[in-house]
Amino acid sequence: MIERRRLLLGLGCAAATLGMAAAAWVVEPSLDQFATLVVVCVGLTLLVASRLDPPVLASLYAVVLVLVPSTMVVRPAGAVGQPSTILGVLALWLWLHSRLSPEQLGGSRGRNPVRLALLVYASAMLASSVAGWWRGLQDVEASGSIRGTVVLASLCGMALLVADGLRRVEDLEMVTRVIAVCVAIAAAIAVIEFATGTNLASTLRVPGLSVRGDATADFTRSGFSRVNSTAAHPIELGVVLAYGFILSLHHALHDLKKGRRAVFALAAAVTATAIPLVVSRSAVLAGGVVVLVAAWSWSVRRKANLFVLLLGFLVLFRLAVPGLLGTLRSLIFGADEDPSVTGRTNDYPEIYRFFSERPVLGRGFATFVPEKYFFLDNQYLAVLVQSGVIGVTALTILLVTAGYCARTPARVAREPEMAAWGQTLAAVICASAVTLFTFDGFAFRMNAGLTFLAIGLAGAAWRLSRQSVASPAPARHQGPAVNPVGRRT
Repeated sequence: MIERRRLLLGLGCAAATLGMAAAAWVVEPSLDQFATLVVVCVGLTLLVASRLDPPVLASLYAVVLVLVPSTMVVRPAGAVGQPSTILGVLALWLWLHSRLSPEQLGGSRGRNPVRLALLVYASAMLASSVAGWWRGLQDVEASGSIRGTVVLASLCGMALLVADGLRRVEDLEMVTRVIAVCVAIAAAIAVIEFATGTNLASTLRVPGLSVRGDATADFTRSGFSRVNSTAAHPIELGVVLAYGFILSLHHALHDLKKGRRAVFALAAAVTATAIPLVVSRSAVLAGGVVVLVAAWSWSVRRKANLFVLLLGFLVLFRLAVPGLLGTLRSLIFGADEDPSVTGRTNDYPEIYRFFSERPVLGRGFATFVPEKYFFLDNQYLAVLVQSGVIGVTALTILLVTAGYCARTPARVAREPEMAAWGQTLAAVICASAVTLFTFDGFAFRMNAGLTFLAIGLAGAAWRLSRQSVASPAPARHQGPAVNPVGRRT
């Protein structure tokens, strides 16, 4: 019965996608667009009709999120056609289906603070969107609102599926391993770009995807070429590298297999090397936050070893790339004279004017588009203007709740590895929360996707750590578990 339902659901997705393909063909006959939608149709059918577990979908999401260049999209879907956005919407559909039929996906229906915080955040953004449409939107604002709503559904869908769908600690570890490896690959691309002076990521092509926007943008600062790898901007890449670095370092220290520890040690080294190459204050800030938070629970000896390694790394880096560390120091300590900083502060009076006009629900979710207004290099200010006080409050609740839940294993877990894992996840969420002050992080799909993925992992960590305390699980790595309905997990 379950297989039949899955097959019918898959065929339903196929029919809907084929309908989109037919409509696109009528509007603009294009064999490329039609072929792309047919590929998406077949993929959705296979994903839904198969026994696709949430950790597999989350891992696939991390791969396409980090390794597929930000400029590559499914052309008929336009600005929301990134493969990661499509997978996120599928994750939302699967999560909703699991709430109605939990025996099919085995999703948790118990209490979960992260799930509640995500629903509160999504509700606040949707209420702001309704308020924006009520006041009347211009065409460019309406397009931004629709696009933002689809992205919101994708981000929250993946976070909810991860928070409720991961059933074992091994699932969490698998997802974070995939993230760490993917970020290390993006870091390697960035190192090659810096060494050769070429935009290597702009030459990457994925069958079925089209390039949208400028894939060859050149970023420079103080005479150094700023690399962006597969990210949309060097700032985004720098922050994402900090996330990947601390995850790689965690697995290098705590993985049960010696071979994997060596692989992740190499991944951490490559990722750390790439962080300064983006020439960004946000990257340095994110790197400092993840290290400080993760090292909070370390032993004195491990902290001392890290300090020595950091000093050695800085010496070698200064010899390898003369002048770069001095440029970073000037960016950090001379920020008051930096035009990029003064340009942001000069916008504050205008931001206050927009906020004072609609302080409760804002001008409308995702309607403050640069094409009509200007860039807001501060995610909290962007939410304040677009979604008002309610939106900022909901975002704060989401980040604080996720950070608290991420640290739950560090407080209650019996296994030291699980406790360290929770502290590492809290470091990623704290870095994201802090750097949202320095750039509009949710406007960049890679940073936003990894942030919400970490939020979902925090919800899963909270649930699994409490379950392990209430009823200790069998020893790890002793074969697949079996849930009450007889499915292998």
